[in-house]
Amino acid sequence: MDRSIHEHLQHYFGAPAGYYWRWADNGNVIEYAAGLTLCYRDELIALLQEMTPIGWPPLGSILWVLCACKNNNQFIAWADEQALFLTTFTQEDPEKADTFKTLLETVSHLFRIIAQLPDTYRTGRHRALLLNTLFSQVPPEVNAHEAAYLLPLFNEGIYKSSRSYAAQLEKELHYLAATVAHVPDATALEMQLRTGLTALPNAWPAALPEAAPLPESDFFTTLAADTATAGISRLATHLLAALNIPLHTQSSSGPSFGGISDITNKGNYDRLLLSELAQDEDILTARLSNNEAMYLRREQVPAEAKKRTVILIDITIRMWGLPRIFALSVALACQAQQKKDTNVYVYTLGGEQITPVDLRSVKGITAMLSLLDNHLHPAAALNTWWQQDTAADTAYYFITAAQQLQQPALQAAISDRHARLHYLLTVDRNGTFQYYDYSHGRNKLCNSAQVDLQELLFGTPEKMPQPVTSLPVILQQEVSPLRIPASRLKRAPDKNFFGRDTGVVCITTDLRVLYWPQRHKAAINLYHYLEPGIYHFGNRFFLLYLLVIDKNHPTVTIHEFNLDTYRHKKISTMIPYGDYQVAFDKDTFHLLGTNHRYSIWAATGATAPAGEESQVLTLAAKTQRMAQVKLNEVFRFVSNGYSTLSRITSIYISVGGDLIIEKRRLALYQDHHLTLTGKQEMYTHTDSNNDKSLPDSNALVIFPVKGATTTWTLPENPHITFTCFMWADGSKAIADSRGFLHLRSANTAIPEITLTMVIDNYLAAWASDGVVCGHDYFLHDHPPVSLPVPDFYNNYIRRFIQQLR
Repeated sequence: MDRSIHEHLQHYFGAPAGYYWRWADNGNVIEYAAGLTLCYRDELIALLQEMTPIGWPPLGSILWVLCACKNNNQFIAWADEQALFLTTFTQEDPEKADTFKTLLETVSHLFRIIAQLPDTYRTGRHRALLLNTLFSQVPPEVNAHEAAYLLPLFNEGIYKSSRSYAAQLEKELHYLAATVAHVPDATALEMQLRTGLTALPNAWPAALPEAAPLPESDFFTTLAADTATAGISRLATHLLAALNIPLHTQSSSGPSFGGISDITNKGNYDRLLLSELAQDEDILTARLSNNEAMYLRREQVPAEAKKRTVILIDITIRMWGLPRIFALSVALACQAQQKKDTNVYVYTLGGEQITPVDLRSVKGITAMLSLLDNHLHPAAALNTWWQQDTAADTAYYFITAAQQLQQPALQAAISDRHARLHYLLTVDRNGTFQYYDYSHGRNKLCNSAQVDLQELLFGTPEKMPQPVTSLPVILQQEVSPLRIPASRLKRAPDKNFFGRDTGVVCITTDLRVLYWPQRHKAAINLYHYLEPGIYHFGNRFFLLYLLVIDKNHPTVTIHEFNLDTYRHKKISTMIPYGDYQVAFDKDTFHLLGTNHRYSIWAATGATAPAGEESQVLTLAAKTQRMAQVKLNEVFRFVSNGYSTLSRITSIYISVGGDLIIEKRRLALYQDHHLTLTGKQEMYTHTDSNNDKSLPDSNALVIFPVKGATTTWTLPENPHITFTCFMWADGSKAIADSRGFLHLRSANTAIPEITLTMVIDNYLAAWASDGVVCGHDYFLHDHPPVSLPVPDFYNNYIRRFIQQLR
């Protein structure tokens, strides 16, 4: 390593001899002078990674904040430590004793502010948010560019600083004291952490402008008005968002114009970023030789827009049925995107036949749907087209089935030297749409979409099985106030992920992705519905990658979950479906098939350098072994001694006025816990008929009523079911297969109630007016209003029952 870089690392990550913190365990742990652990090296790397965009304050300042986040009294008894520090400073530099005393008092005030924050912001991944909020307004010691360069070089080892004890501590305390001006109290700091604002914005005083008038009726509106083409109109309108056709540009050697379009790692030296020229000579030389230096890329001239567009639609045997209607909708969307001065021509391609069609009238669309051809593929017709159509200034679109691309003859026709194809668009009967941009003989996947063909083509708002408004109110909340009970988990290595610092992620049998950040809390829903397939996990700090090999999808896909923000991103790849050995290493998935090897960057889906076969096999075997070993850790982490009622078939009100669910009574335990009692206790709370042999038919109100029970599924996930039971007055109980029960009274003055359905543990509940109660394990962080359980039971559940009586 270059000497100057080594010194820079020692200067930032090191501590003076005898300092209050030090490196231990061969550089894997930073500990307090008394031998207490401050943080682990991996934990520090994750925090520094999150802070890189704003730059780094002194390492000691970060450690002081981590100390303030600790719950251990040994870390927050700062009064005694201050006296010890002041004694040391006075001996080393008596003139600075007063300065240190003032700084320590200011920092102690900051610590008291941090100690008042909720635990959520002082533990785990949320500490990165706290650090970024505190230091974002303070100039960093290491800027963002240097931080990004140094972090990969931060290796294991013991780091030592040549600074004096007093100089090191003075710098750390000055940075901490500077943050106090931006966080006057714990309330202001918590607001910044929650919202990013120092104060809530005032209401906008001006009146809102009037809504713009609706546009005049267009062709899609005409199609939507006709029942025969309404579904095609909906599907075509839906696809317009996925068809972002790019402008072709001139070659890179052509003349440039305009401004800067991009930053790249290749270019002429006169286009180097100015920040690169500020580098040390040795660093700049190293960056240039390793192609790490950044250059400006000039904007390129778009090719002149084509005045003629030809859309070719495959109608051979693989396109029969839904793919043919799908392809027609794609063609309509392509046609709608063309400029008004462009002439658009549409043709269908059979095995050898080329037929012109009119897609600008309902009659022409109906006629096109009647065209069928029984050939296997349209290669011959496509070759004929390239030979006959020699017109210049034309953009060509070809729409076919994704499976057709496996036909060698059709591949040859598409890539023939006479072919002038610009855009290839593929569809399949499962609703997958992809379009590729062809430019200078190269193709690139520009976009893909997954659509529900049955819903868009054949569904109407009046005929939908269940409108969204009838779903439980809790599902309409942006953030669910109740966490999800553990249910439908499968003990399989490819369905579960365990991270020491991140928690547990499980894929349920009903294809939900659930996340347990902490052992003492129930799950958070990361994703409603994951496509079925073979799964492989990979992670990088707080980013979790899930590679899915789905036999119903032509290519491999990747899901990215940010375990810090709970955001999700789906990434398409060009890797074809197949049977692979899979390994994850250094942000890359390596796939080893029978005859092929592939490597892809997890964050982008782009192709990466292929790994060696032996290394991939070794990594894959190791990953499988570790996943099997960690299964026990997963289920120890998520288990909290309860079982979940995922299926409810019997609910009624007893003679004594209790709610009986699956022969278990909803009751107050010791007057301050909400529970479902055991089956043997179901008749203990009655008036005069305390007879355990009393049949269910003697209860006050019994349901389900014959013929009145309805069942539907969650729109986002067909495996999540809701069973609705109704009383005579119209009140409903909706059993949710995820482990909830929703109570909706016919009296609209009574808020809707949602209960967690668990046995052998206390329950939690939420009302649609925002009030929660019960076991903290099932409550989301920082509920707005929390009531004692007896008050909630009397004000909500008891009112619901009395309405029925």
